Amino acid sequence: MSNNSILIICPSFNGYQNEIKHGVEQKGYESDLITYNEEIAFGINKLKYLLILLVRCIFCIFCMDYKKSESYAKIENYIYLRGKENLNNYLQSEIDKLIKNGKIYKSVLVVKGFGLNYSTIKKINLASQNNSILYQWDPLLRYPDVLKTYDHYQKVFTFQSTDVFKYPESIYFPTFYRKDKSLEKCTLEYDLCFVGVFAIGRYFRLNKIKKKCKALNLRVYFKLYSRNTFLRLFVPSDYLIDKKLGAVELREIYSRSKCVVDLCHSGQDGITQRVFQALSLSRYVFSDTPDIEKLKKLHPSLKTLVFDFNTIENLGNATLENTCFLEAKNSIESYEVSNWLSTVLDIK
Repeated sequence: MSNNSILIICPSFNGYQNEIKHGVEQKGYESDLITYNEEIAFGINKLKYLLILLVRCIFCIFCMDYKKSESYAKIENYIYLRGKENLNNYLQSEIDKLIKNGKIYKSVLVVKGFGLNYSTIKKINLASQNNSILYQWDPLLRYPDVLKTYDHYQKVFTFQSTDVFKYPESIYFPTFYRKDKSLEKCTLEYDLCFVGVFAIGRYFRLNKIKKKCKALNLRVYFKLYSRNTFLRLFVPSDYLIDKKLGAVELREIYSRSKCVVDLCHSGQDGITQRVFQALSLSRYVFSDTPDIEKLKKLHPSLKTLVFDFNTIENLGNATLENTCFLEAKNSIESYEVSNWLSTVLDIK
């Protein structure tokens, strides 16, 4: 029986679940990781995927931004949650195996928590001696159903400041990044880069940025991930990739660009890993995320390092020798994964 162990339950996303596990172990704790592919766990087959696309198209036809629509979110949640029994059976089985092997955890960190039922959370609390922590790295607008489970965790953190109003007991704390000093001196190949999941709003905004950059002779590397082959009939092929990139690959791409673009989904205010990862590599940030203004107020050194559509023409003259990078790195140190875990898990 060990009280020096931490259990992490997290969907697989760009390899960030492994970054959390590695961060826990770097702090001298043992760790176990239960991870899962959400589409497989919820049984999202081709038929369900086509149904989701059809619903999106219907919302778009009526000139609605489905990402901002609570009605759309409830429909998509319903489609996903039809398969939540598979996910919960898998999680409960994995937790039971660990408990049978004598594992009692100092704490259990659940990331996102979408689809977890009360029976699963009860087992999590049993395994953690009632010290379960939820970190929400998605906006509640997109996953409203998960709010019903918040009271069953001992602590809830959210990456989005506005979601604190929906659950006042939650704690606003931006997401994490990982240092990689070996990439800071990489040769620049682009002026701006972006890699992310395809969304129609993102595509149109990137197109607008790309046209302005062309006029300013700025080089861009913009890639959108989608496994929807139908999109290739309408979206230029040089935009699309059919394979998600891992955290290490993303850091390598960011290191080869002077500026990293962070375009949030509609309805999302929270800052993503891109912002902190870029600053940690001494790279500028282009962001339209609402919470970026709050971050600039907390850390004034970021003001000269963050661009938007109206100031992007200044990027051409910007230099990576900007002395503000050192101050910015020091100011965001609390979000480096090791320090981030200290806050979220209350560990040294």
